[in-house]
Amino acid sequence: MKKYNLGFISDDDIFQHVKDTVMKYRFQIDLAEFNSNLIDPVKLTFDSKVYKKDIEDVLESEIIR
Repeated sequence: MKKYNLGFISDDDIFQHVKDTVMKYRFQIDLAEFNSNLIDPVKLTFDSKVYKKDIEDVLESEIIR
């Protein structure tokens, strides 16, 4: 296993967390679930300014995420 050398979490814990996150990933979502995911306009504005991207690019990234 790779050594991450993070002081606030053990290598085993970070590995397990990432593994659990990947295992929860899903490839299908129905329209009701999709529509329940709200986009935070404050985050979009912040991301646009911090990353110096057009709001359209930030929206596209959020949709892909």
